[in-house]
Amino acid sequence: MPIILNNYSDTFEETWKLYQSTHAKMVLTTVNAGVRNDKVYVPVNIGSKETACIKWKFLLDEVIIVDEKIDEQLLFEAVALYCHDRIRETKSGNYRLPMLATLLRTDSTDLGKTVEILDYIREAKRLTDKLKENANAK
Repeated sequence: MPIILNNYSDTFEETWKLYQSTHAKMVLTTVNAGVRNDKVYVPVNIGSKETACIKWKFLLDEVIIVDEKIDEQLLFEAVALYCHDRIRETKSGNYRLPMLATLLRTDSTDLGKTVEILDYIREAKRLTDKLKENANAK
């Protein structure tokens, strides 16, 4: 099986840029606010683009809501919701943002730990369906 590098879709590229922007805002906020390093759970960078893309493709292949696979737009919306929540949490002093590949992970050795991205995929699907219903009602 060949290994193809830098084979990123436009939607993944858009997601990567959004996540980079969120990371930069979070780092700038912590620096400007003078937050102690031991209170910040933000990596130095957002991680490997290739690894994140592999996790992205895995989610697209493996996550099914009812009988339908998710698409890239829904996954983008899920990551956007996540980024929005992380920025909002900084107002209450909570500074956390994992590497993108870590966010997109679905495997967990901690059985009590929820897989956060799946919750955001569900929420993105709910909001998307609600928007479609409202558009159809008009």
